[in-house]
Amino acid sequence: MNLKVFCYSLIFIISLVCIGFVTASITSETAQTNAVIKSNLKAAVTSITPDTGKPGEHVIFILNGTELSKNIKVYLENGDLKDPKSIIANAVNVTSSTSLTGSFNIPNTSSTGAWNVTVKEAGEIFPSGVTFTITR
Repeated sequence: MNLKVFCYSLIFIISLVCIGFVTASITSETAQTNAVIKSNLKAAVTSITPDTGKPGEHVIFILNGTELSKNIKVYLENGDLKDPKSIIANAVNVTSSTSLTGSFNIPNTSSTGAWNVTVKEAGEIFPSGVTFTITR
């Protein structure tokens, strides 16, 4: 009788182990199929042409950089901690992952000086060392 209980117990344990392996392999395959690949690449700005404009002007520009995508937004930011301002680009058209075109309508009230060129995508902000200078 003890041998019979032992055999049933052994079969039961082996069955549980097999079920565990099958479940683990199915879960692993599903996770790989549904995995979201996240890139470590970040958008960056390398230059903007032209890099100057005057208050009241409509400036059409070409921006060069890396990892630029169709959902990217371009801003000029004055960097003033007491009175921060930004100007968003209009009609942004990404021509490749390294180039885009757009335009800025520079408000008449914009302060003169260097404004930082910043790109934003999917909630992430990518500041750059590139500036756009507003002159009088």
